[in-house]
Amino acid sequence: MNDNQFYQFITEAVPANLNIHKYLMVTRNKLREHKRIAVSYSGGSDSDIMLDMIELVNPPRWMR
Repeated sequence: MNDNQFYQFITEAVPANLNIHKYLMVTRNKLREHKRIAVSYSGGSDSDIMLDMIELVNPPRWMR
């Protein structure tokens, strides 16, 4: 998702909670800052949610 789509998603689809917005922005910036990121995955529901969130906010490769 490009930056415009991301900001539209944050404003329209994410609950108006500053902590949620903050962590989505931090995650996106970390993904943009680093070429490779390791994520621990246990197979539980929290891991599924975390991987889904990371994939959702992951900027396109050309934006990194």
